Amino acid sequence: MNTFFKKCGIFLLLGLLISIRPVSAEQPLRRTTGAQLLDQPPAAQDIDKTRLLRIITINVNLQTVADSHLIITPSGKTLLIDAGWPPPRDHAKVVLSFLKREGIRRIDQMMASHFHIDHFGAMPEILHSNEVTIGELLWSPLPLDKLEKLEPSEAKKTKDLEEKIRKECAEKNVPIKEIKTGDILDLEDGVTGRVLAAAEPDIETKNYINNNSIVMRLAYKNFSMLFAGDAGFEEEKRIMSEHKDIVCDVLKIGHHAGAGSTGEDWIKAVNAKVGVAPMPKYLSEDPRGLRVWNQLAPTSIKVYRTWEHGNIEINTDGNRFWILTEK
Repeated sequence: MNTFFKKCGIFLLLGLLISIRPVSAEQPLRRTTGAQLLDQPPAAQDIDKTRLLRIITINVNLQTVADSHLIITPSGKTLLIDAGWPPPRDHAKVVLSFLKREGIRRIDQMMASHFHIDHFGAMPEILHSNEVTIGELLWSPLPLDKLEKLEPSEAKKTKDLEEKIRKECAEKNVPIKEIKTGDILDLEDGVTGRVLAAAEPDIETKNYINNNSIVMRLAYKNFSMLFAGDAGFEEEKRIMSEHKDIVCDVLKIGHHAGAGSTGEDWIKAVNAKVGVAPMPKYLSEDPRGLRVWNQLAPTSIKVYRTWEHGNIEINTDGNRFWILTEK
């Protein structure tokens, strides 16, 4: 009997050692948390629209880089993040046309992720329009002296555009709120936006404006999405050093899935199931876009690009999510 139990003990110990062996660094990470990604939308009768969060990346990328994202909460509250270029490209027309088709006459909050013209350039026209009212403007501004020192080619047009927006806000009585790192936006219905990073004017870095993007983690029950603005490698590193857990179901791929952004460590840290890239076709065919694409290809992330899929819509009830595309 003693010999039998000794043999059993040896086999049990071996079994435990095998079961707790370390996972190879070569093995891809597997997500066991977050919301469930569905390959197809549920049947209509299985969707409770009163609990549905919608996130639409509007295609403003027919010829150029630009960003615009619309968040619609279950009760209909709206947040527009970025709006693309001013005239003559005039992305305000694209955004306003989309809002009209959706029957949206009010944007509760409009946020500029950062002060580049391809992101907040159309905001004066949207503020000026009679087709929609804006409840509040959110941004994280940078001082003129820093812009003149670190990005002199962008300083004047950035400040001119900022003044246009301030003027339109004053005329329409739209309050302006300056976003800070650590802020939490309460979008109601259990939907929140936690600001992981905002402008840090005293951090003098290359790609100064991009690396001062508002980076926000949107959360609804078990679902989460990271809006990265145009955050570059430097801001990505800063966020990773300050936040131990930035895992999300969906990543808005930074800087149009192009140059100076979306490092390998960032991809691993976010560990997203889906990536959304607002980008024109030409960017996916040159070295800037190909670098990001080649880094994402070995992972399990499903990437949707506006030039390829048109408007990209994410629907979620907080426990499941699915993707709808225009084409």
